[in-house]
Amino acid sequence: MVHATIRRFRAIRALVLVGLFGSGLIASSAVPALGSSNTWTPTGSMTTARTHHTATLLANGEVLVAGGGNATILPSAELYNQATGKWTATGSMTTDRTDHTATLLANGQVLVAGGLSNGSSAIGTSCTSAAELYNPSTGQWTTIGSMTITRGNHTATLLPNGKVLVAGGICIGGFTYPDNSAELYDPSTGTWKASGSMNVSRANLRATLLPNGDVLVFGGTGLASSASEFYNPTKKMWTMTGQYYVTPSISGHTLTLLGTGKAQVAGGRDKYSITSYSRLYDSSTNSWPFSSASVNEPRPRISHGDAAHERASAGRWGI
Repeated sequence: MVHATIRRFRAIRALVLVGLFGSGLIASSAVPALGSSNTWTPTGSMTTARTHHTATLLANGEVLVAGGGNATILPSAELYNQATGKWTATGSMTTDRTDHTATLLANGQVLVAGGLSNGSSAIGTSCTSAAELYNPSTGQWTTIGSMTITRGNHTATLLPNGKVLVAGGICIGGFTYPDNSAELYDPSTGTWKASGSMNVSRANLRATLLPNGDVLVFGGTGLASSASEFYNPTKKMWTMTGQYYVTPSISGHTLTLLGTGKAQVAGGRDKYSITSYSRLYDSSTNSWPFSSASVNEPRPRISHGDAAHERASAGRWGI
């Protein structure tokens, strides 16, 4: 199945890139901002067209955009100034990358880790475990210790103790695949250390920090991707939430912590289509109540075929 997916991706990638450029979908135009009047207003465009980049709100109110790609994978970064509505270039990363993670640390710096880089694979990519820090005061990047393995389409979550938990998404030969490993970055030492492994291998997963300090992860391409689990930083252990099939989504969904303390999963792709399904996780009961599920979508049902379904995530563009 992986080989078939790779062959399909090679053919599709060229068509997709041509289509995106032709239709203007890979663009430098910024999405208009949502104002106090609950409307969108135009704002300045980025200096460089890019997709699959990261965007991080800095302590000074600016937004740091880094990496991504268009015709090639980019090392460049730029800043958005809310007061002027304009973008300006800032220092470039030491490594060009896409499908990476960016995390604002407690000291105000931004940790960027992993991703796919320019390389010699079948789709022109390679994998990286490299990590680096952006200093908003100087506008420069500094290389730090590398992760324990190469990753792409993984997650990175800032923990209450100041460390960063990275999980899932192993990268081999320029392609990302489901993986259950996790590791911790310690800003005080600038080093990475393997932590407990997830119960389920995942790539293209989503993660969010819960009010109790645990990290909830959900979905992602891979076996049992509709299962959810949480990481306890004190015990450094992963625990399943107890419900196997929560929503139909496999990838492309969102996982958001709400003001109520509950976490909402919404949308994404399932095995056959794109879904509008939404559901809430309640950490106080460690459950996904059916009462919180979308009323306009049927309750998810699972078959042995769905449980056994596993898919590799091929390539950097999320096809």
